Amino acid sequence: MKRLLLLSTILMAAAAVLSATPLPCVASTTLGALIATNGAGGCTSQGLIFSNFAYTQGTSSVTAAKVLATLVIDDTPGQTGDGWTFGPSSGWGSSTSVTFGLSFTVTVNPVQHSGVTSMNQTVDQIFAGAARSTNNVTATDTESAGITPHPVSLSATTGAGMFGQTDMYTLNTVSTSTNFSVASLKDLNQYRQVFYSTSVPEPVTFLLIGSGLIGLAFLRRRSQKS
Repeated sequence: MKRLLLLSTILMAAAAVLSATPLPCVASTTLGALIATNGAGGCTSQGLIFSNFAYTQGTSSVTAAKVLATLVIDDTPGQTGDGWTFGPSSGWGSSTSVTFGLSFTVTVNPVQHSGVTSMNQTVDQIFAGAARSTNNVTATDTESAGITPHPVSLSATTGAGMFGQTDMYTLNTVSTSTNFSVASLKDLNQYRQVFYSTSVPEPVTFLLIGSGLIGLAFLRRRSQKS
C-alpha cells in the first residue's frame, strides 16, 4: 500500500508540473487566432510564453484575421530564440498612408523548457514588398521599462531585410508594442520579432527524472528487505 502511495505521489507531482505548461504555439496561424489564445493564458514555444496579444487597426482596413503569424525558432548552441513573423494574407489591398500596431507579452515559462531562465535581447526585422523609390516602411518597437525603443526603417527599393536589436538586458517578462507606418500595404512583406536567451540545463526535467529514480530505488530497496 505504501509503495502505491509513494508512486502515486510521484506521478501526481509530475502531472501537476506538466499540466502547468500552456499549450504549444501553432507554427502557422493568424494574429486573430493568437488573440483568441489570451483567455487560455497564451501559448508556449520552447522556454517562452506568448500572451496578451492585441491589434490596433489604426487607419488600416486590415483585420487581425488577415494578418498571418508564423512561429520563428532561431537556436544556436547555448542560445534559444523564439518569436513571430507577421505578414499579409490575401485581402490586404494597396491602401496608402496606413498606420497600425500590434502588441503582446513574452514571459519565461516557469516549467523551464529548453533551460531558459531569462531573456537578454530582442531583434526586430522588416522586409519590403513591392520595389519603391522611397523609404516607406517604419516599425517602432517600444518594450518594457529599461529597454530603449528602437525604430526599424526600410527603403523598399529592394526586398532586403533591415533589422534593429536592443541592448542586452535580463528580464523574465517583456511587454512589446510595435507601431507601423506604411506608405502602401503592398510595400510590407514581413515583420519579424525574436526574443533571445541563454540556455542552461533544464532543472525541472532533472527534478522529475531524479524524483522518479529516487522513488524507484526506494521501492526496490523496500522490496529487497521484504
